[in-house]
Amino acid sequence: IARIWIFSLLWVGMVYPAWADVQMFEILADVDGTSPQDAQEKAVEYAKKRAFFLMLSKLAPEKADTIARSLTTQQLFQYVRGYEMIQERADKNHYLAQYRVSVSEDLVKRLISGDDKDKKLEVNPILMLPVLDDRGKKMLWEGGNLWRSVWNKVALEKGENILIMPYGDPNDLKLIDGTTVLTHGFDYLQPMAARYGASEIVVVQARLESDKKPIELKVKLRRLGAKLDKVKDEHYDGDEDESIESVMQRAARLI
Repeated sequence: IARIWIFSLLWVGMVYPAWADVQMFEILADVDGTSPQDAQEKAVEYAKKRAFFLMLSKLAPEKADTIARSLTTQQLFQYVRGYEMIQERADKNHYLAQYRVSVSEDLVKRLISGDDKDKKLEVNPILMLPVLDDRGKKMLWEGGNLWRSVWNKVALEKGENILIMPYGDPNDLKLIDGTTVLTHGFDYLQPMAARYGASEIVVVQARLESDKKPIELKVKLRRLGAKLDKVKDEHYDGDEDESIESVMQRAARLI
């Protein structure tokens, strides 16, 4: 009975309008695991597989089953561009969650036609950690982190690689916060990367210069990996009447 409320809010397999060659699907995952974390990981895997199959079925319904069975899980994930967890409900080792998953329509079409038969698609999962520095207050998981909300949306439409947005659940909160993520290297953050199956982490810090108009947004990107630590600074000026969210969306899409 406690779970009934969530089902009234979910639509399984709903297709959303896409940017460019990306199609988005809302997927409901209802799974059991050997632990809470195992259940979450199984839910993400199911959501990606289901979204891919829905795209495949839409483009080539007569071939969908055969093509899907011919791919390994990792091969299948190459066609998924990103995912966002919209809402969740956990009960011990049972996990119920709604995801929004983006799939590359262009790459799936190439798969169907056989154009990518001899081409190896490069997969490099990247975990995005958006930190907002609002006049000295550094926010990562806090609800007031508008920068993270913007990235949750933009990550669905961006890039050839898989951009992963973390849950921000109690397990994540135990690992890092808005301050520690800025002061430690990959060795310290590696448990976060491992949790999401990412080979790299990008800490993308946005700082609002002031409340004045036009808005000035400074962004520092730090890309971290086992043998990687690169920093890049960006600066974005808003138009006279442009909102903070609009400037952030423009910045995130250009990064």
